[in-house]
Amino acid sequence: MENVDLTQVPNQLGTAVLKASTGAVVRATGDLASQESSVIATLYRIVQDTGGLLCGDPLKLITVSFNSYSYVVALGGGMVYIVKKQPEE
Repeated sequence: MENVDLTQVPNQLGTAVLKASTGAVVRATGDLASQESSVIATLYRIVQDTGGLLCGDPLKLITVSFNSYSYVVALGGGMVYIVKKQPEE
């Protein structure tokens, strides 16, 4: 696993790291540690569903935005990285 420090992301409310192959949660912090696992599972399903949209062009980043927060989902090194963020002002 790559040593990625998601806690340094500005305005983050929580983070999660999952195995890309299985969706198993390796670690979760903040809101993502205390929320229902259904949020993380839903974001993982979005990654699975959109990962093969463009043949030969791998998925790198997905942002799901709401009024008061957003989820940024990135893939790399066999892992899925999720950050829940407050909107930037």
